[in-house]
Amino acid sequence: MANPLILFENIFEDGTVTQTSEASGFPIENALDWRIGTPFRWKATSTALQNIEVDLGVGVTAQPTAIVIGGHNLGTESCTYKVLADSSTPPGNTILAATAAADDLPVISTWSTPTAYRYWRVQISAASANPVQIGALTLGRRIDWEAGPLPDFDAYGFELESEGTRSENGAFLGTNVITERRDFRMSYTEIGMTRDSFFAPAAGISFDTDFLPHVKAGKPFWFTWNIDVDTDQTFLCKTTEIRMPFIGSTKRRGLSATFAAYREIA
Repeated sequence: MANPLILFENIFEDGTVTQTSEASGFPIENALDWRIGTPFRWKATSTALQNIEVDLGVGVTAQPTAIVIGGHNLGTESCTYKVLADSSTPPGNTILAATAAADDLPVISTWSTPTAYRYWRVQISAASANPVQIGALTLGRRIDWEAGPLPDFDAYGFELESEGTRSENGAFLGTNVITERRDFRMSYTEIGMTRDSFFAPAAGISFDTDFLPHVKAGKPFWFTWNIDVDTDQTFLCKTTEIRMPFIGSTKRRGLSATFAAYREIA
């Protein structure tokens, strides 16, 4: 049984990104801005195999431990996704073997901390009928909770919301992405935990110095509360509250966080 995890780091934001193809009006930058709706997707020009690669630059390496892809059509197009890395290009080391997308809901995969590499590639297999589209592509180091949710965690209560589009004169054109909204509260009372020790980074990423500045800047992140039990429970979130009461100088008791969580359902 897996504990909750968050993924907010995206190494595709830290280097030069190239891709096999790019349809006019659907640049790869669309997949890196956290929006998952149809008008903001990256789109290939054909059904051929697609590589999306980042070069982090001379002397720069990364050790991502998770990938999330949202707002995609990989399930409809019977595609698999794969992660490769290397110190030169084209990357030849398989970090994540080809993984099938069962449907078009967000997909998430994790792995142990790999060797640090400069070049990272996400490879999407050939599509069955229509070019691949991706709304959000995130590859980076994850942060794991050291304990699962406590009994008062409401895993399934939700509100329906949708993301729609409008014409230039404001007429409603319909819904592109339907989402459920959930308000998650994660609250713990363990005595003796410290600010970072309760969150287990896969490769040296810090809750305090990395994650908190990210959410304080108003940026979203991915969250899943149990990747083993509910593989389709992957949410794009924003933090509404984090509390870290003091005990002594650095230890905490009653650590809690509240998320506004959005799950794509159509």
